[in-house]
This record gives sequence, C-alpha cells and structure tokens, in this order.
Amino acid sequence: MKHLARSLPALLVILAAPLAIVGCSSDDDAATTTEVVVAGAPLSITGPSLVQGPDGDVIVGTIENVTDRTIEITSAQSSAGEIEFRSADGSLLASLKIEPDSDLQLAVDGVHLALLEETDDDSVDVVLGLDIQDDFSFTADRSAGE
Repeated sequence: MKHLARSLPALLVILAAPLAIVGCSSDDDAATTTEVVVAGAPLSITGPSLVQGPDGDVIVGTIENVTDRTIEITSAQSSAGEIEFRSADGSLLASLKIEPDSDLQLAVDGVHLALLEETDDDSVDVVLGLDIQDDFSFTADRSAGE
C-alpha cells in the first residue's frame, strides 16, 4: 500500500502531461483561426504621376480601396522630402477616408499630394500610413514634358 501511495503522484503527472500538451495546442489552434491576414494590398493606384502644379510639385493619380471597409489614410511620406494632402483650395487635409470599393481622384485642381519642396527627381517613392496595420507604397514617375 505504501508503494502505491508513493507511486500515485508520479502516475498523476504522467497522466496529466498529455492533457496539458493537448490543452496548449488547442489554444494555438484557436488563435490562428481568429487571426485576420490581409492577403493583398488594401489599396491600389492607377496612373501615379509627379507633375508641376501652380504652387510646386504634386502627385496625382487614382487611389482605389479594394476592401469591404472604409480606409483612412493618416499620413504620407516621400523620398523627396515632406509631403501633405491638400484640398482643391490648397488647404491642408489631416487625413483622407476612402469608402469600400470606391476611389479617390488625386488631381492638380482637386485633392492631391503636395511636395513641400520642388524636386529634380524623375520619380518619387511614396508611403501612405493607413488606419489599419498596413502601409501602402507606390512610385510616382514625373510625367512626360515635366
């Protein structure tokens, strides 16, 4: 009987170990099934160009939201220095929202990305910060004749 009493704790550890391992692996499975992974970029851009506007260099093109949720562009950075979103009247825009399956036309005489200093570069790399975890990057080439 004494032998059985001394062996019982060891037997319980041996029997409980597989349950602990199975319990841990089921937590991992649950975590991976609830994780949301974005397979492709949330935005696309057509015709990004660097052009001369009335007040300096601007980036134009059409940005499309290819998701089923509203995306807010919260920041912009460029390889040519500081860059800002501006409205048609030239006022600074803190952020831009693009509705699901919609697009935003960037135009010299409309909403556009304005470089704060002119550049002689033939192209500018742009990174847009989004309200989701992804950033969106593209290159705008100087349009012909510029």
